[in-house]
Amino acid sequence: MRLILRLQALLDLLYNYNKKQCAIDLIDIIEKAIDTSPVDLGVRLKTYKRKGAQIYFSGSRFLDEKLVDDILGVLEDKEKSAVKLAFEKGLKEFLEAKSSPSKFKNAVRDMQLACDETIKILFKDKNLGFRHLFKNKRWEKAGLNDYQKQIFWNLNEYADKFAKHKSDSKITLKDTENIIYLTGMFIRLVFTKS
Repeated sequence: MRLILRLQALLDLLYNYNKKQCAIDLIDIIEKAIDTSPVDLGVRLKTYKRKGAQIYFSGSRFLDEKLVDDILGVLEDKEKSAVKLAFEKGLKEFLEAKSSPSKFKNAVRDMQLACDETIKILFKDKNLGFRHLFKNKRWEKAGLNDYQKQIFWNLNEYADKFAKHKSDSKITLKDTENIIYLTGMFIRLVFTKS
């Protein structure tokens, strides 16, 4: 775990100091190590145009692609930068939580913040948050049906009650991964419908 965090720090430094060729070489080495490992290392590397490469824990390859990578692509424009920042911060906290389990709760809170920021952008109102989606039939205005409303209402309740209000609660890797995927699904759904 420490090695992964150090590799990420090195990737960030190379990007920040505009050492493109060194970054490309390190990315190639990391990708080869991941691809040729005889066991699943549980990580993957994602490269971006506007920032350095990021190492993420991997779950389901399909879900990671559709509900994490695609989300970050949907959030590329400047208007959605607050959502992207919260979502990426949550992914980083999730990565760091392997060695510091208390950070799972931080990752969940960041995902809830990403949902809050999504609602602010969607309804062009800085006073709204994720919980406001479920009032005044806003879920319909966001293009959600009653079943989707129920799924995301439960996501908000879970994050709110379990991670925010119960400071002594233990959140596991699987809980956090589930919340990340549901958050990605929510963001992708409402932004592609609007």
